Amino acid sequence: FRILKIMEGGMAYIIPENEMRQSPSGDGNEGGNVEGSVYFDVRAFECITEGKTRYGKLAPDVVASDFFSWTDNGANVNNHIDGLDENQSDITNDGENLGERDNSLQILRQKRDPRDFCLWKYRPRNPHPSSSSPPEPLSVSYPSPWGTGRPGWHVECSAMIERLSRDFETTHEFRIHAGGVDLKFPHHANEIAQAEAFGVANGGFGGASASAGACDDQSKSESESQAKRWKEWIPHWVHTGHLYVKGRKMSKSLKNFVTIREMLGVSK
Repeated sequence: FRILKIMEGGMAYIIPENEMRQSPSGDGNEGGNVEGSVYFDVRAFECITEGKTRYGKLAPDVVASDFFSWTDNGANVNNHIDGLDENQSDITNDGENLGERDNSLQILRQKRDPRDFCLWKYRPRNPHPSSSSPPEPLSVSYPSPWGTGRPGWHVECSAMIERLSRDFETTHEFRIHAGGVDLKFPHHANEIAQAEAFGVANGGFGGASASAGACDDQSKSESESQAKRWKEWIPHWVHTGHLYVKGRKMSKSLKNFVTIREMLGVSK
Protein backbone atom coordinates (compact mmCIF):
# COMPACT_ATOMS: atom_id res chain seq x y z
CA PHE A 1 0.00 0.00 0.00
CA ARG A 2 2.78 2.44 0.93
CA ILE A 3 4.71 1.95 -2.31
CA LEU A 4 1.52 1.96 -4.38
CA LYS A 5 0.56 5.31 -2.88
CA ILE A 6 3.93 6.83 -3.77
CA MET A 7 3.56 5.49 -7.33
CA GLU A 8 0.03 6.91 -7.59
CA GLY A 9 1.46 10.24 -6.47
CA GLY A 10 3.86 10.18 -9.43
CA MET A 11 6.98 9.83 -7.27
CA ALA A 12 8.05 6.28 -8.14
CA TYR A 13 8.47 4.16 -11.26
CA ILE A 14 9.21 0.57 -12.28
CA ILE A 15 12.47 -0.63 -13.79
CA PRO A 16 11.31 -3.82 -15.55
CA GLU A 17 13.35 -6.97 -15.85
CA ASN A 18 15.15 -7.47 -19.16
CA GLU A 19 12.87 -10.26 -20.28
CA MET A 20 9.76 -8.10 -19.68
CA ARG A 21 8.14 -11.45 -19.02
CA GLN A 22 4.77 -11.97 -17.45
CA SER A 23 4.65 -13.44 -13.99
CA PRO A 24 4.59 -17.27 -13.98
CA SER A 25 1.76 -18.91 -12.12
CA GLY A 26 2.17 -18.69 -8.39
CA ASP A 27 4.90 -16.02 -8.47
CA GLY A 28 2.69 -13.48 -6.76
CA ASN A 29 2.01 -11.08 -9.61
CA GLU A 30 -1.73 -10.86 -10.10
CA GLY A 31 -3.08 -9.61 -13.41
CA GLY A 32 0.06 -10.10 -15.50
CA ASN A 33 1.69 -6.75 -14.66
CA VAL A 34 5.27 -6.06 -15.70
CA GLU A 35 7.75 -7.47 -13.23
CA GLY A 36 10.58 -5.37 -11.88
CA SER A 37 11.96 -3.21 -9.10
CA VAL A 38 10.25 0.00 -8.01
CA TYR A 39 12.45 3.10 -7.69
CA PHE A 40 11.79 6.40 -5.94
CA ASP A 41 11.75 9.38 -8.31
CA VAL A 42 13.73 12.14 -6.56
CA ARG A 43 13.13 14.79 -9.25
CA ALA A 44 9.37 14.25 -9.17
CA PHE A 45 9.43 14.38 -5.36
CA GLU A 46 11.26 17.72 -5.35
CA CYS A 47 8.95 19.09 -8.04
CA ILE A 48 5.75 18.09 -6.27
CA THR A 49 6.90 19.39 -2.88
CA GLU A 50 7.82 22.74 -4.47
CA GLY A 51 11.00 23.37 -2.46
CA LYS A 52 9.39 22.81 0.94
CA THR A 53 11.78 19.92 1.46
CA ARG A 54 14.77 18.54 -0.41
CA TYR A 55 16.41 15.20 -0.90
CA GLY A 56 19.46 14.53 1.30
CA LYS A 57 18.91 17.47 3.64
CA LEU A 58 20.65 15.58 6.48
CA ALA A 59 23.80 15.11 4.41
CA PRO A 60 24.34 18.16 2.20
CA ASP A 61 28.06 17.38 1.90
CA VAL A 62 27.27 14.08 0.18
CA VAL A 63 24.54 15.51 -2.04
CA ALA A 64 26.87 18.31 -3.16
CA SER A 65 29.69 15.87 -3.96
CA ASP A 66 30.18 13.72 -7.07
CA PHE A 67 28.46 10.82 -5.32
CA PHE A 68 25.53 11.19 -7.73
CA SER A 69 27.49 11.60 -10.95
CA TRP A 70 27.33 9.23 -13.90
CA THR A 71 30.47 7.55 -15.21
CA ASP A 72 31.14 6.82 -18.88
CA ASN A 73 29.74 3.30 -18.51
CA GLY A 74 26.55 4.58 -16.92
CA ALA A 75 27.40 3.58 -13.37
CA ASN A 76 27.05 5.81 -10.34
CA VAL A 77 30.31 7.41 -9.18
CA ASN A 78 30.85 6.65 -5.50
CA ASN A 79 34.16 7.87 -4.16
CA HIS A 80 34.95 7.60 -0.47
CA ILE A 81 32.57 9.79 1.52
CA ASP A 82 33.09 10.87 5.12
CA GLY A 83 30.92 8.74 7.34
CA LEU A 84 31.24 5.63 5.17
CA ASP A 85 33.64 2.85 6.02
CA GLU A 86 36.32 1.89 3.53
CA ASN A 87 34.48 -1.38 2.86
CA GLN A 88 31.35 0.58 1.92
CA SER A 89 32.93 2.49 -0.95
CA ASP A 90 31.13 0.34 -3.53
CA ILE A 91 27.69 0.78 -1.99
CA THR A 92 25.03 2.66 -3.91
CA ASN A 93 22.58 5.11 -2.36
CA ASP A 94 20.21 2.15 -2.04
CA GLY A 95 22.64 0.62 0.44
CA GLU A 96 23.21 -2.17 -2.09
CA ASN A 97 26.69 -3.47 -2.85
CA LEU A 98 27.53 -3.22 -6.54
CA GLY A 99 28.83 -6.74 -6.43
CA GLU A 100 25.67 -8.16 -4.91
CA ARG A 101 23.80 -8.57 -8.19
CA ASP A 102 25.06 -9.25 -11.69
CA ASN A 103 22.70 -6.61 -13.14
CA SER A 104 23.27 -3.86 -10.55
CA LEU A 105 25.20 -1.63 -12.96
CA GLN A 106 22.49 -2.06 -15.55
CA ILE A 107 19.88 -0.96 -13.01
CA LEU A 108 21.94 2.14 -12.25
CA ARG A 109 22.00 2.97 -15.97
CA GLN A 110 18.22 2.69 -16.14
CA LYS A 111 17.52 5.11 -13.30
CA ARG A 112 15.96 8.42 -14.26
CA ASP A 113 18.29 10.17 -11.85
CA PRO A 114 21.38 8.80 -10.03
CA ARG A 115 19.79 9.86 -6.72
CA ASP A 116 16.83 7.52 -7.21
CA PHE A 117 16.70 4.59 -4.79
CA CYS A 118 14.88 1.29 -4.54
CA LEU A 119 11.50 0.97 -2.83
CA TRP A 120 10.84 -2.62 -3.89
CA LYS A 121 13.57 -5.10 -4.87
CA TYR A 122 12.40 -7.63 -7.43
CA ARG A 123 13.62 -11.13 -6.56
CA PRO A 124 12.25 -14.08 -8.57
CA ARG A 125 11.62 -17.24 -6.59
CA ASN A 126 12.63 -19.23 -9.66
CA PRO A 127 15.49 -17.36 -11.38
CA HIS A 128 16.05 -17.71 -15.11
CA PRO A 129 18.42 -20.64 -15.90
CA SER A 130 21.01 -18.19 -17.24
CA SER A 131 20.97 -16.09 -14.05
CA SER A 132 23.68 -16.46 -11.43
CA SER A 133 21.25 -15.44 -8.67
CA PRO A 134 20.26 -18.21 -6.25
CA PRO A 135 16.55 -18.97 -5.66
CA GLU A 136 14.95 -16.51 -3.27
CA PRO A 137 13.94 -18.09 0.07
CA LEU A 138 10.19 -17.98 0.68
CA SER A 139 10.85 -16.54 4.15
CA VAL A 140 12.09 -13.25 2.65
CA SER A 141 10.02 -13.19 -0.53
CA TYR A 142 6.60 -11.60 -0.78
CA PRO A 143 4.04 -11.19 -3.59
CA SER A 144 3.43 -7.74 -5.07
CA PRO A 145 1.93 -6.15 -8.19
CA TRP A 146 5.50 -6.10 -9.59
CA GLY A 147 6.40 -9.71 -8.90
CA THR A 148 7.90 -11.36 -5.86
CA GLY A 149 10.55 -9.58 -3.84
CA ARG A 150 10.95 -7.53 -0.70
CA PRO A 151 10.81 -3.90 0.42
CA GLY A 152 13.83 -1.70 -0.07
CA TRP A 153 16.14 -1.00 2.85
CA HIS A 154 14.55 2.33 3.80
CA VAL A 155 10.84 1.47 3.79
CA GLU A 156 10.49 -0.72 6.85
CA CYS A 157 11.55 1.91 9.42
CA SER A 158 9.15 4.58 8.23
CA ALA A 159 6.37 1.99 7.93
CA MET A 160 6.82 1.06 11.60
CA ILE A 161 6.89 4.73 12.60
CA GLU A 162 3.73 5.36 10.59
CA ARG A 163 1.97 2.48 12.31
CA LEU A 164 2.98 3.67 15.78
CA SER A 165 1.99 7.22 14.88
CA ARG A 166 -1.50 6.02 14.02
CA ASP A 167 -1.76 3.89 17.16
CA PHE A 168 -0.82 6.81 19.43
CA GLU A 169 -1.94 9.79 17.34
CA THR A 170 -4.19 11.16 20.10
CA THR A 171 -1.47 11.16 22.77
CA HIS A 172 1.99 11.18 21.14
CA GLU A 173 3.84 12.66 18.19
CA PHE A 174 7.22 11.70 16.76
CA ARG A 175 9.52 14.72 17.06
CA ILE A 176 12.98 13.12 17.30
CA HIS A 177 14.59 10.33 15.29
CA ALA A 178 18.03 9.00 16.27
CA GLY A 179 20.71 6.65 14.99
CA GLY A 180 24.40 6.19 14.32
CA VAL A 181 26.21 8.74 12.18
CA ASP A 182 26.72 6.07 9.51
CA LEU A 183 22.94 5.96 9.00
CA LYS A 184 22.66 9.67 8.14
CA PHE A 185 23.28 8.80 4.51
CA PRO A 186 21.90 6.97 2.67
CA HIS A 187 19.47 5.33 5.09
CA HIS A 188 17.97 8.31 6.88
CA ALA A 189 18.09 10.52 3.78
CA ASN A 190 16.09 7.97 1.81
CA GLU A 191 13.81 7.20 4.74
CA ILE A 192 12.81 10.87 5.00
CA ALA A 193 12.26 11.25 1.25
CA GLN A 194 9.93 8.29 0.81
CA ALA A 195 8.11 8.98 4.09
CA GLU A 196 7.40 12.57 3.08
CA ALA A 197 6.41 11.42 -0.42
CA PHE A 198 3.94 8.96 1.11
CA GLY A 199 2.57 11.71 3.31
CA VAL A 200 2.00 13.99 0.32
CA ALA A 201 0.51 11.23 -1.82
CA ASN A 202 -1.77 10.18 1.03
CA GLY A 203 -2.87 13.73 1.81
CA GLY A 204 -1.16 13.67 5.20
CA PHE A 205 1.42 16.44 4.76
CA GLY A 206 0.01 18.62 2.04
CA GLY A 207 -3.75 18.39 2.42
CA ALA A 208 -5.03 17.10 -0.91
CA SER A 209 -3.40 13.95 -2.24
CA ALA A 210 -0.74 14.32 -4.91
CA SER A 211 -1.40 12.91 -8.36
CA ALA A 212 0.90 11.47 -11.01
CA GLY A 213 0.51 14.67 -13.05
CA ALA A 214 1.28 17.05 -10.19
CA CYS A 215 4.27 18.49 -12.07
CA ASP A 216 2.32 19.13 -15.28
CA ASP A 217 1.44 22.76 -16.05
CA GLN A 218 -2.27 22.20 -15.48
CA SER A 219 -1.61 20.71 -12.04
CA LYS A 220 1.02 23.24 -10.95
CA SER A 221 -1.38 25.49 -9.05
CA GLU A 222 -2.70 22.53 -7.09
CA SER A 223 0.88 21.45 -6.31
CA GLU A 224 1.82 24.95 -5.14
CA SER A 225 -1.24 25.14 -2.89
CA GLN A 226 -0.36 21.75 -1.46
CA ALA A 227 3.23 22.81 -0.78
CA LYS A 228 2.06 25.85 1.19
CA ARG A 229 0.43 23.51 3.70
CA TRP A 230 3.60 21.45 4.06
CA LYS A 231 4.39 19.73 7.35
CA GLU A 232 7.79 18.12 7.92
CA TRP A 233 7.75 14.40 8.70
CA ILE A 234 10.10 14.34 11.73
CA PRO A 235 11.71 17.71 12.54
CA HIS A 236 14.69 16.70 14.72
CA TRP A 237 17.43 14.12 14.05
CA VAL A 238 20.21 13.05 16.43
CA HIS A 239 23.22 11.06 15.21
CA THR A 240 25.79 9.54 17.55
CA GLY A 241 29.45 8.92 16.75
CA HIS A 242 31.30 5.61 16.85
CA LEU A 243 33.57 4.15 19.49
CA TYR A 244 37.02 3.18 18.26
CA VAL A 245 39.32 0.48 19.58
CA LYS A 246 42.97 0.67 18.48
CA GLY A 247 42.04 2.87 15.52
CA ARG A 248 39.19 0.69 14.26
CA LYS A 249 35.48 1.22 14.70
CA MET A 250 34.02 -0.98 17.41
CA SER A 251 31.60 -3.45 15.86
CA LYS A 252 30.09 -6.80 16.59
CA SER A 253 31.30 -8.20 13.27
CA LEU A 254 34.94 -7.35 14.07
CA LYS A 255 34.52 -8.74 17.58
CA ASN A 256 36.55 -5.85 18.95
CA PHE A 257 33.83 -4.61 21.26
CA VAL A 258 34.09 -4.04 24.99
CA THR A 259 31.11 -4.83 27.18
CA ILE A 260 29.87 -2.37 29.78
CA ARG A 261 30.82 -4.84 32.53
CA GLU A 262 34.39 -5.01 31.19
CA MET A 263 34.62 -1.26 30.85
CA LEU A 264 33.44 -0.71 34.43
CA GLY A 265 35.46 -3.63 35.78
CA VAL A 266 32.32 -5.18 37.27
CA SER A 267 32.37 -8.92 37.86
CA LYS A 268 29.38 -11.10 37.06
